[in-house]
Amino acid sequence: MSTSTLVPDGPTLTIHPLATQDGAIVKVEPPRSPYNPSISHVPCDIVLVIDVSGSMSSEAPAPTLDPDGNPSHEDFGLSVLDLTKHAARTILETLDEGDRMGIVTFSTDVQVVQPLLPMDNVRKELARSNIESMRHDRSTNLWGGITAGLKLFEDNADTGRVPAVMVLTDGKPNYMCPRRGYVLKLREMFPLPATIHTFGFGYTIRSGLLKSIAEIGGGNFAFIPDAGMICGQSRDLYLENVSDEGQRINFDSSEKEALVSVDLTYSLMQAPSYVEFANQDLLIPSELPDADIAYHKSRSMICDFLASCFELKADGEYGTPKDVALKQFEAALQNLIAEIPAQHFNDPRNQSLMQDLVGEPPAGQVSLALSRKEYFDRWGRHYFLSLWDAHAKQLCNSFKDPGPLMYNNDSPLFARCRDALDRTFDDLPPPKPTHVPRPQPNHAPGAPFSASLSMRSYRSCTVPCFSASSSVLLSDGQEVPVCKLREGASVRTPLGSRRVVATLRTPVRRVPMCRVGELLVTPWHPVRNEQGRWVFPADVTAKRVRYSGAVYSVLLQKDHNVAAHAVKVGGVWGVTLGHGLVAGSDDVRAHPFFGDYAKVLKSLESLGLGRNGVKSCSGVQREVIGGLICGFRRARGARVPRS
Repeated sequence: MSTSTLVPDGPTLTIHPLATQDGAIVKVEPPRSPYNPSISHVPCDIVLVIDVSGSMSSEAPAPTLDPDGNPSHEDFGLSVLDLTKHAARTILETLDEGDRMGIVTFSTDVQVVQPLLPMDNVRKELARSNIESMRHDRSTNLWGGITAGLKLFEDNADTGRVPAVMVLTDGKPNYMCPRRGYVLKLREMFPLPATIHTFGFGYTIRSGLLKSIAEIGGGNFAFIPDAGMICGQSRDLYLENVSDEGQRINFDSSEKEALVSVDLTYSLMQAPSYVEFANQDLLIPSELPDADIAYHKSRSMICDFLASCFELKADGEYGTPKDVALKQFEAALQNLIAEIPAQHFNDPRNQSLMQDLVGEPPAGQVSLALSRKEYFDRWGRHYFLSLWDAHAKQLCNSFKDPGPLMYNNDSPLFARCRDALDRTFDDLPPPKPTHVPRPQPNHAPGAPFSASLSMRSYRSCTVPCFSASSSVLLSDGQEVPVCKLREGASVRTPLGSRRVVATLRTPVRRVPMCRVGELLVTPWHPVRNEQGRWVFPADVTAKRVRYSGAVYSVLLQKDHNVAAHAVKVGGVWGVTLGHGLVAGSDDVRAHPFFGDYAKVLKSLESLGLGRNGVKSCSGVQREVIGGLICGFRRARGARVPRS
């Protein structure tokens, strides 16, 4: 496929003077959709430059919240490299024979794993194998990886494909770093044959360096703090690459007295180039709606604020003050919130900017980052650079932040690419954990859980539960992590809406859990399969991990119909406590304690008052004779209600 099929109708170039006469908005609007509506994405040449240094073997826990709403985490046994490989596979699966992919890995040594090859079915299988074979090694030769990636584009000018180097790293280079700095060294290599995009994983990255590399490389930087965001943000920057209609743009402007002129030069990644011209008298007021002007002024003000938090060092790398003057930054943020024009408009775009700055979590991440020094030191300084990149370039590099989510959301091509990539991600098997569970005695590695190893009535040491980050379906169609579910919430069941009576939290460490679709669940917690039959996860999937964090169970309002006692979690129906089935061998849900509503409710009440509407327990109680579960164990320090 060639971008020659993308007929250059020409972007619209306009200049809009501000009424305050202190500036103008230069607006470039590309065609809303390609000339050929059947085009699935812009053909591209992508070189993945992947860090396989020793630090990439670090565990990559997913974020969650404790009962007090404070940040916590849960461990699935995955390493940063496991998740990086999964992101690479996701990108690979959306390519076709009109695209090419190359792969470079770097640790102490640099290896060209795969040159730029067309992604037909045969070569895609080779690429899958190459990605899967990656193993972590020693040091971090980031410079060697970048230069090797760029060299794959030699003698590849005017291919009609968008060229991009995507660097995936935890950002701690410690070997063969350029003496005069990365930025100056890259500038000596101009013109670069491809844009350079950087993805920084984890909280110990040199985000200032990665931002600077992306900036000098004409690309984008994304901060990926944890397992929950790795595929989402690598997806979004990849989408920006394949939905920009292949345009490479340069501006040239001049001003003579009250007249400003702008030239826009762009190409479709091959000859010829095209030029658009615009002239505007600065004394003639703009015809843009006030909300549009407020939005772009506000966006610019946010960028100025974020940039003010970083110094640009002599070597071109963005630095972070060692002793962060949080009070100074907080004061500047409050001034911004008080003066920003977006606050006076209620349209989605202006409100999205306000939600970036202030609001109840998950909104207001900028304010949250400055609320505590440990927040800014751990994640805020990286997040600010990534958010700055998004707003400065008007790109979607996050699937969580309200502001960046507005960019490209009305582009049909972007939407098609996003939906296709999401489907691909959903269909891919989850990554295989590096930190694999230890096999039990007489249990073959890699074999599924055997029913003979455990009784069919939840004979595990923990309460049957869902992982904290698993999403539960509410009655209004929204989804929230089960750890955020509270008493009184209305959830969807197979028989309609039901109210939550209680949620139960149990801290666990390295317990075996099964992955069923998007759900991570304890092995003996009954779920409903696609045929409508209730089964144990241990019997239907071999996908399992060792999990650390907290698991959650749910008690709904009482109903005599057992079908009303289930919630949809991670797209799978899972049974809830007190469902009414206490005996019988034909239904895996049957249990003398977990099925008895009165016993479950009494045991929950004995646990204490709970915090934020969530009960906590430290495990289960068992009968002295027989060892069957008969109740929940009270957590140490729980507040007991007075009689």
